[in-house]
Amino acid sequence: PHAAVGTTGSSLAENGNGSATLVQVVRLAVGDVQGSPRSSDELVAWVHATKARVLLTTQLSCNETADDNDWAQARNLLQALGSASVLGVSFGNELELLFTQPGVDRKCVERLWRDGYITSKLVDRVRELDEIPGFSSTPVTSSIGWLALAQDP
Repeated sequence: PHAAVGTTGSSLAENGNGSATLVQVVRLAVGDVQGSPRSSDELVAWVHATKARVLLTTQLSCNETADDNDWAQARNLLQALGSASVLGVSFGNELELLFTQPGVDRKCVERLWRDGYITSKLVDRVRELDEIPGFSSTPVTSSIGWLALAQDP
């Protein structure tokens, strides 16, 4: 079973029929654990105690400073989790929908796609991931939704 969680909680996921299943995989955005070091420490302890595996998502957006800060926190969290607890790393979340977010204008979208921001950040991030001991063979991905298949989104 898979679960998307934003907080550390029970290691059981409700099945909708009154029963529960042990959570084995958690999709987690770095932003879900930002804030106090205690929240990330609790998350790491929960993952290790339950032997769950994490698909960690780090943001890509129109704000390079925020993206770099998010990635720095992701690297710290990855090191704390250890490679055995990490299923993979996802860069960006539904990147084709960024243009629908408040404050994202045409200039930003062109910078992301036409001017190569997404590509260059992906290459840099994967290189940096490979430099973290134990993570050189960690799978990487990006979340792209159905709108990416439209001819002119």
